[in-house]
Amino acid sequence: MTYKRKVYILIAALIFFIFFAYSFTIKKTIQLYGSNRSFKKILSEIENAPEQVIQLRNELDKLNSSIGLNLNQNFKQYLIYKISKNKTDDVILKDIPQPYEFFDQNINIKTYKIILEGRFIHLLRILHCFELDPNIRKIHSAYFIKKNDRRKKSSKVELTFYIQKIYKNEKPG
Repeated sequence: MTYKRKVYILIAALIFFIFFAYSFTIKKTIQLYGSNRSFKKILSEIENAPEQVIQLRNELDKLNSSIGLNLNQNFKQYLIYKISKNKTDDVILKDIPQPYEFFDQNINIKTYKIILEGRFIHLLRILHCFELDPNIRKIHSAYFIKKNDRRKKSSKVELTFYIQKIYKNEKPG
């Protein structure tokens, strides 16, 4: 064998050895390294799971309170309190009848009708306060009616608005 032929055989053997070493050792090492990284990522997510559960529950509570899923038995009293807190001398609470209720499988929708009388600007401020309140927020409808009093030769504005509350039906057990 010539020296040149020995070099070619050596190069062919080296290429075969590199391919053999890659397929049996290096390839498995790279695969194990990749799976190790994915397992570490999963492990870090598992370690953060209790914190994520608390964060998700807080977000769920915020969403429930924003759409009114927190059960508030004294909502009518709360409405009266908010009106009395925000009203001026010329605003009169005329009526808060019993709420209209609609029952479904998982939810209970109550619609409260509120009638106020007074000056337009003061009624608008009260309506705005109700819209900003996180416990109320869902004003379904509001309309103003101008009423003329011929005896006193004055006019009053009557505000009628509806507030919808959505409650989650609590199932025992």
